[in-house]
Amino acid sequence: MMRFFKNVKDLNWKYALGEISLIFVGITLAIWFNNWNQNKIDGNKKSEYLLNLKSDLEEDIDELTNLISSNNTRIKRIDLFNEILEDSYNPDISCDSVQKYMSSASFINVFVGSSTVFEDLQHTGNLILLDNKSLKRRVMKYYASAESRKKYEDLNSRFHINTIGTFLKKQWNTKALFGLESNDKGKIDSLTFDDCKKTIQNLVEFRNDHKIKQELKNHINFSNFIIKGNNGEYELMRAEAKALTSLIENES
Repeated sequence: MMRFFKNVKDLNWKYALGEISLIFVGITLAIWFNNWNQNKIDGNKKSEYLLNLKSDLEEDIDELTNLISSNNTRIKRIDLFNEILEDSYNPDISCDSVQKYMSSASFINVFVGSSTVFEDLQHTGNLILLDNKSLKRRVMKYYASAESRKKYEDLNSRFHINTIGTFLKKQWNTKALFGLESNDKGKIDSLTFDDCKKTIQNLVEFRNDHKIKQELKNHINFSNFIIKGNNGEYELMRAEAKALTSLIENES
């Protein structure tokens, strides 16, 4: 015991404290450097995510703009078709026009969207990198709304096909209307002269049969209602996507 105290007494405390201090400083510097390096990595990763997120939003803006433009054209065509249904037979009406007007009411455009980057942020847990809470909330809300919109449009599109699609297949010469052999889906091909005559003949029959004409008008007016409603939602989504791209630019 005496030897122990003698050794402690003989210890160079200044040297020992200096060693301890160096070790402490070394550990502190190592932790600081590690944190600095990790922050740098996270910062670079965040910048890359923001850049790609902005790119996805810009794709959404372009898609929504195209959908709005396409829907506006379809709304005009449906309105014209309503007018055609109320007129007496006009030999100047081309079957191509009837085909375009009627096909405008036969399907619903759907929003696809670009959500790859946001899904990656969610699945990897990197959403935490978006340290601007206000921006993060708006991004999450935007993509939640977009997902809800896609599910709604999918259900609406199926319902539309099962109602107006079934009606057209039953009441209208689908070969003449859509240029198809066996179904009411697909791209519109060119019509033969006989197909054109059948299209106009169908139109005349529809005009003369009040019950069928009214049912058709109900279907196409419902289409018009849905298309206009979708356009209103697209306008709101596009405005929010534009606002988010501006916020991301300020954040970058």
